[in-house]
Amino acid sequence: AVRLSVRLQLVSRLKAEIEKSVDELARMVSLEMGKVFSEATAEAKRLATFCDLALEHAEEVLSSRPIHAPGKRAFSVFEPLGVIFSITPW
Repeated sequence: AVRLSVRLQLVSRLKAEIEKSVDELARMVSLEMGKVFSEATAEAKRLATFCDLALEHAEEVLSSRPIHAPGKRAFSVFEPLGVIFSITPW
């Protein structure tokens, strides 16, 4: 499994690449999907914002948590499943 710190570095790099390529990504979305350029630009910027949210909340969301279970010791554990990422036109 890849450590969380490494995964967060990858998300940070992805965000930087998205921000560098906003106009190019928007142009491709406009050409391929017929979206207005300004809407396609906003869509690419939202993707960068999503990366920010992931970076900000990942540790909290992925941390183990105790579960209330009277008479038992229980907790939830989040384990990586692999790459789960999608850029879709819809």
